[in-house]
Amino acid sequence: MSSSSSSEAELIPSLPNDIALNILARVPRSYHPTLSLVSKPIRSLLLSLTFFNARTALPSAEPIFYLTPYDHRKPWYALFRNPFNPNLFAPVRIPPIPSSSYLFNPTFAVVGPKIYVIGGTYPSIHLCLSAEVWVLDCRFNRWEEGPTMLTGRLHAVANVVDGKIYVMGGSNSRIRAEMLDPAVGKWVELPCPFHIHKPTQIKQWIFFMDVCGKSMWAEHACPFMNLYSGCGEASAVVDDKIYVNAKVDEEVYHQVVFDTASGKWDCVVEREDKLYLGSVLVDGILYSFNPWGKIRGFDVKKRVLKESDYIDDERERADNETLSVLTYADGKFYLIWGDDTVKCGEIEVNWNGDGELLARISSTREIVSIPYHYHKQSCLTVFL
Repeated sequence: MSSSSSSEAELIPSLPNDIALNILARVPRSYHPTLSLVSKPIRSLLLSLTFFNARTALPSAEPIFYLTPYDHRKPWYALFRNPFNPNLFAPVRIPPIPSSSYLFNPTFAVVGPKIYVIGGTYPSIHLCLSAEVWVLDCRFNRWEEGPTMLTGRLHAVANVVDGKIYVMGGSNSRIRAEMLDPAVGKWVELPCPFHIHKPTQIKQWIFFMDVCGKSMWAEHACPFMNLYSGCGEASAVVDDKIYVNAKVDEEVYHQVVFDTASGKWDCVVEREDKLYLGSVLVDGILYSFNPWGKIRGFDVKKRVLKESDYIDDERERADNETLSVLTYADGKFYLIWGDDTVKCGEIEVNWNGDGELLARISSTREIVSIPYHYHKQSCLTVFL
């Protein structure tokens, strides 16, 4: 590179660019709009993957919460911290998914600065399942079309391991699970865990809805065929292994595990109630929040479940029609919940000497007023 080009690309005069990058990466994201006005090189840097990687490595990346609607013709909301008051959030509207068809109830996965919106239904086309994938690049709040799945899926579970997206269930095709490596841009079919079931389970029948919305009975050949719906409690990743709740019938549940390293399945346990899997993994414990106002902590390896008392009166009164999502960022638990008004509460979680789980809301603030389309939907956390 010529000295002229080097001079033009200088981020901070008289400083090497690597040192300038280290300095700029520490600036809080809420000041980036102002920072982008300083110079063209800095503006280009702020939009680059190099800058994102530098903030992640320091780490200086900040959690941004994204509220997703039930009806994806509606806009999303990104919740940024207020630069003058870290306890407040400033909502930013994100344009809706540019799909030509109505899209309801997709599955989500976060890989780096991007949110993958996977599958769902087309209510206007006889409830047919979608194989579409849309990607929101959160650095630019810009949508792009992703690689189409091998089959349509509804209420599937999605997990990310080593930068790859694993999607399971939610389809009546022979393809029970598939994997996407974003760097390759192509979905690959994963093996189906037929070896998990016992012979006595082969003759069980279950009632399900096919891809065009017709109700029918079908022989249940594999417990994985009817993965339990519900993103927060349906799956979790521990030590690069994906644990999934599989429902055999109305009374019997299995928990199956997929080892992403070996590509093999195993059945962990079978019992007559739904095994609990949380949404946030911290120090080997999976934490989640139920709609009736309690925090649960589940040790997957020890198979031990603990539940706190009601964290406060307001959350005890809430029902499962409201948005309630537990997330973890900056070493703290946050609960995002609400009906017409979304609130954010910081939660203190501790374990006492008797091994009991204690939780309470230490602070609460209102974030944004939202319409009904956001009830019972997701709040995704992206670090930028």
